[in-house]
Amino acid sequence: MPDAPDYTLLSDVNVVGSVTINVNVVGTVNVNVTNTSLDIKITGQTINVSIINPTGVPLYIAQPVRVQRTRTTILGAGPQVRFITSVTGRARLLAVAIFAQASGGWSQMWPNALRIIVDGVTNDISFQDMAHWNGGRPYYHPPGLGAFFDAGALSRLGGWAYAETTSTGVALLSLVMQQEIDAVSSLELYLVIPSGVTSLAADVQVLIGFYP
Repeated sequence: MPDAPDYTLLSDVNVVGSVTINVNVVGTVNVNVTNTSLDIKITGQTINVSIINPTGVPLYIAQPVRVQRTRTTILGAGPQVRFITSVTGRARLLAVAIFAQASGGWSQMWPNALRIIVDGVTNDISFQDMAHWNGGRPYYHPPGLGAFFDAGALSRLGGWAYAETTSTGVALLSLVMQQEIDAVSSLELYLVIPSGVTSLAADVQVLIGFYP
């Protein structure tokens, strides 16, 4: 049987009243919209769209409906791993802000790391890595005694926002992470203080969004 001919159509669909529409497609669906104006408006009390990629990882389109802020103050020497916060269930890490003070100076600031465990997978992001997201100026050229730097701008991922060396040689650093990360079942955050760090004080604030 020959294929059906192609048609150019103008189609209007108007649904009025209380209607339930169930669509189930098995196979491959290709959608290509070109050279046109496409306006889509969806209004509803609950709108939730999820896309599951071939590896089973969900790519969420819906925004979190509830946001939780946690704040943790940590003081210690290495080596140790300090708990910040954890959640179970579907959630999105929205942002992390860290203000850290290293009494031993800048050499004891950079090795510290933010540990993020997403669905059992561990990722360590050092303070050095985060500072490089927007240029790494305080890493390459730390401020002199009694001086400070303002970053002025962050990258899409975040970066360092403020760096200061006190008159007594204490290093002060403000870091921001604004790369959103989705978790399916669990999300954990820790601060890793490695050996060689004699004294670190850190104030860590975390924003986490929760889905329905």
